[in-house]
Amino acid sequence: MVMSALGCRASWYVAADADLRYGLEEWRRHHAEVHVAGVSARKTFADAGGDRLILFGLAEAEDNFSMLGVHEAYGRLKGPMGVWNVTLGRFTLPYGLLGGFSTSRLLYSTAYQSVIGFDADNGIMVSGTNGMLDYALSVTQGFGAHHLPALSAHGLALARIGLTMGEGEEIQAGVSGLFGNTSHSHDRDMKSRRFGGGADITAYIARALLRMEVNAGMVDGKPLGAVFAGLDVALTARLDLNCAMTVSRLGRENSDAWFLGMTFKPKWLTIRGGYRYAYFSLPRHTVTLQAYRLFSFSF
Repeated sequence: MVMSALGCRASWYVAADADLRYGLEEWRRHHAEVHVAGVSARKTFADAGGDRLILFGLAEAEDNFSMLGVHEAYGRLKGPMGVWNVTLGRFTLPYGLLGGFSTSRLLYSTAYQSVIGFDADNGIMVSGTNGMLDYALSVTQGFGAHHLPALSAHGLALARIGLTMGEGEEIQAGVSGLFGNTSHSHDRDMKSRRFGGGADITAYIARALLRMEVNAGMVDGKPLGAVFAGLDVALTARLDLNCAMTVSRLGRENSDAWFLGMTFKPKWLTIRGGYRYAYFSLPRHTVTLQAYRLFSFSF
C-alpha cells in the first residue's frame, strides 16, 4: 500500500485465470478448448473510515481466444459503512443469484440467460446494506457485455432487495424485478422487450450449500418461467459433489439442463468433471472435464 497526497491509502489486486476443457458430446464427438482466460485488476482507495473508491476491470478471451472483450469495467464510490454505493460503468447486474454467485467458470449455468440474456451491462447502479437488509437498483443500456456501448440505449432497469438471516448469516434470500429492453445475442440493434421478477435463496446447511431461484415474466409478449436449483456437498476438505438443474419455458418452447459432477481441489489446481443431460435440446448427453487455475497477488 502507498499513501496518496490526499491521505488515502491505495492498494492493487491483480488476478489471472484459465479454464481448460475437454468435452464429449453424444458419446462420439470430442473437442478440447481454452474455454476462457481472464485478467482482472482492482485498485482500492481507502481512508481511516474504510474503502472509498474501487476501480475494477476484467478482460476475457473465450473459445480458444476467438472472442476477446471487456466483461466488466467500473468505478464504485462507497459511502460510510456500506449504506450506499454508486457504481458507474460495466458491472454484474443486480438480479437473483447473479450478485453473489457466478457460474462463468463452472460446468453449469443458472437461469439468467433465459431471464435477462446476459449477466453484465453498461450503466449506473446504486446499492448498499443496512443491517440484515441489502438492496441494489440499476439502470443500464440493455446491450450486454458482448456488444459495444453506444450513446443510444434500449433501456433496462433491474432491482433486488435481499435479507440475511440466521445466527451465522447462513441464509440469504431476495426478490428481484426487471423491466425494459435488451439486445438480441447476435445483433445489438435488435431488441427484446422484457419484464418480470423472481425470488432466490442461498442456504448453508451443515456440509451442503443450496441455491435456488424461481422467475416469471414476459419476453416479447410470450410468457416466461425459469427455475434453477444447485446443491454442493463437501464430501471431504478437497472433494465436493455438485448437482444442478435449470428448466425454462418461453411461450411453447422448453429448455432444460440437468447436471451431476464432482470438484477436486488439490493444492495448485481445481479439477471438475460432470455429466449434463438435456431432454429438450441437443446435445442431450455431454461429459466435460475441466482444469482451472487462478493466480492472484496484491500490493
